[in-house]
Amino acid sequence: MKFVFANPAPRAPILFIPHHSQLPTELGMHTWEELHDTSLLLTRTQEMTEDYTRHCKNVLSCYPTLSDYIRQKVVANMTGIHLTVNRFPYDVEPDVSHFVLWNLNDEPIQNCSHFVHLCFDPQFFHVCIRENQPHHRSVRDITHYHVFVRRKAWDPPARL
Repeated sequence: MKFVFANPAPRAPILFIPHHSQLPTELGMHTWEELHDTSLLLTRTQEMTEDYTRHCKNVLSCYPTLSDYIRQKVVANMTGIHLTVNRFPYDVEPDVSHFVLWNLNDEPIQNCSHFVHLCFDPQFFHVCIRENQPHHRSVRDITHYHVFVRRKAWDPPARL
């Protein structure tokens, strides 16, 4: 198993390309609790959706599929597990960062979860990992997960 750290920084750009069936309307920001509900279809802001749609059209004018683009440009023909910041994030609370975990070797989810926790220590971060339903995936032939991260509140130690 090969792990590749992509310098995860909150709200830094990455690329996940959602499917046209995921085009949202202005439904409002998703809460941390909603991110854990895998039956809920996550949406983007209208502006982010428009940016994403333009991007997909540009990509498909140069590449046969979105997957080809991901393999050649985002993960640069590598293998293993890659964590990248989502360039077109879902509409989530401001203290939540949205990443995409690309699982290029179809590693078990436990290995992917382990990798994420190497990047985001559970002592300091809350992490939610979820996979879109098959009919809502824009990149269907590369296994990938949405990773949402929120820093835990820090309570200074009590004085003795």
